[in-house]
Amino acid sequence: MCGALAGAALALAVAGGARAAGCPKSEDLWKAGKFKAAEDEARACLKAAPDDVSVWLALSKALAVQAKYAAALKWAEKAIARYPADLDLVSWRIRVLAWKGDMAKAWTEIEKLPPEAFDDKETALLAGNVALWKKDYKEAVTLYSYYLKLEPNDLDAIKNRGIAYEKSYKIGEARKDYERLCEKSGKKPDSCKYLESLNERFARAKLALVPSYWLIEKQEDDFNVLTSVDVRAWRQLHFGVSLDIRGRHIEDELKMDYYLEAWTLFKTEFNLILFLAGGYTPAANFSPAWTVQGEVGYGFKFGLEIYLKYWRIQFKNGGAHVISPALVYNLKRWVFTVRYYLGIDDKKGIGHAGMLKVSCNVTSPLSIYLGGAVGNRAEYIEPFENESELFYSLFIGAVGKITWRHQLTFDYTFRVDQTSSRLYRQHKFTLGYQVAF
Repeated sequence: MCGALAGAALALAVAGGARAAGCPKSEDLWKAGKFKAAEDEARACLKAAPDDVSVWLALSKALAVQAKYAAALKWAEKAIARYPADLDLVSWRIRVLAWKGDMAKAWTEIEKLPPEAFDDKETALLAGNVALWKKDYKEAVTLYSYYLKLEPNDLDAIKNRGIAYEKSYKIGEARKDYERLCEKSGKKPDSCKYLESLNERFARAKLALVPSYWLIEKQEDDFNVLTSVDVRAWRQLHFGVSLDIRGRHIEDELKMDYYLEAWTLFKTEFNLILFLAGGYTPAANFSPAWTVQGEVGYGFKFGLEIYLKYWRIQFKNGGAHVISPALVYNLKRWVFTVRYYLGIDDKKGIGHAGMLKVSCNVTSPLSIYLGGAVGNRAEYIEPFENESELFYSLFIGAVGKITWRHQLTFDYTFRVDQTSSRLYRQHKFTLGYQVAF
């Protein structure tokens, strides 16, 4: 955290910079990023000039960038007590309060500032940052807009106003700021990623085509062709429909099933995730005659997501209830997923299965994953003529984004199902394409 604060501090003009003349060596060390040395030098100056306000400010600055906020505030408030009308000192105290995380108190102090205080660019920027940090996005937009009139080429302010617009669900305005950020940065990837991410997450619709092919040892091969449509209806509310065309060889005859599914997904601003779906297969041969499922999830700020799914699957000759909890831990570059299936079959009792998946974001447009599953029930996608006593599978895949509109996926799965009489081995290859609008 100290590094982040140091970077922020060095990027900003120094509050009360003119007062730092009382301890110039501390100021030089501070600018060089040697903050402990700057603190030591300021304390040496303090012994020589204990009543010099510029020395108090130099010490406050050196302490603040080391996250020693209580001590930094003590010296800032002592300086303000001497010069209560000095807006530079008042702004510095607000900045330390914000770094400390006391946004409510920092905002209270901002509201006390006279209008002319915002004629100073750094004060206007500070107020916008505090508003953003305290999630007052409407106020942040207003303050950043005022600041950008004074400093129109500040890329961080353009980006932050775009974030505030996005959080306010003013997607068109956010897109304009992100486009401006991308262009003014010379189309650097680190700047343009905000525009690409916004376009991807707030696409109006996504169409996907996902064909799969099974190579089954000592049997005829089978296939699936999945087509789906995902429509964003409002903010984080999505609706989707899919058609899964399934071909299976049964007694040397190719039979076709057409599994239709509709679903809705809603993710609240508080990271609560709700998912509902229902499916139906007309004249089902081997697919579920119908299914219903519901899932609730919650995402914590530190990257952990928890889920609980209920799934009822009804085949023409019986069905099963499935309860499936899951944990997802997102470390940005690495994502770990663990899911457990508890199946309660209408005829065969209780079954268990588990799945582990590890994903790695290799680069911004490419991620790869691998994992496996094991259990004494299949994951209830389809029934087997000879009930599996044990299955295990290993899978590996990749997701590549050509642009935010176009995405390719590849997946390979090796699976073994064991019954009392034989082993079934299969190799499944999947290649998917998605386009967003």
